[in-house]
Amino acid sequence: MAEVAKLMVLLHEEKTPKDLFKRPNSDLIRAGLEKFYSILAGGIGEIGDGKLGLETWNHLQIQAVVSVAKSIVSATRSLSVENAEPIMIAIFEKSLEFSTRCLEKLMAGNGDFSLQGFSFQIFRGLAYIHTVPGVCHRDVKPQNLLGSRTHIWCD
Repeated sequence: MAEVAKLMVLLHEEKTPKDLFKRPNSDLIRAGLEKFYSILAGGIGEIGDGKLGLETWNHLQIQAVVSVAKSIVSATRSLSVENAEPIMIAIFEKSLEFSTRCLEKLMAGNGDFSLQGFSFQIFRGLAYIHTVPGVCHRDVKPQNLLGSRTHIWCD
């Protein structure tokens, strides 16, 4: 949470911090962040005025900017909740080690570990999400499912 708060402070300062664009290792990502910062500082302007310049960006630049934008949006949403402590969790997993360890813990527990039980909970969650007006989960996959210690799954 502290990292996102620092990033938001940096992005809302009047002047660009001297080391903000030196932090990324890649020149392409650095250039993308510079463009993104200039958009935040100057505003988007009229639609179609070409101010964003996305047509000249490559995949890595767009991916880096989207990642930063998602962090900012997520932090803003978390911070705007009244009378609640913001909670943000980010897990970057490149292997199956974390998933395997969680699966072993679930199987070793005393709770009901059945495919039928998990499937019921997942489908019940999906049914609820799709009853909320304007909300639909577009990317249902095992990596997007969250299970608790009590074997309760949520999407």
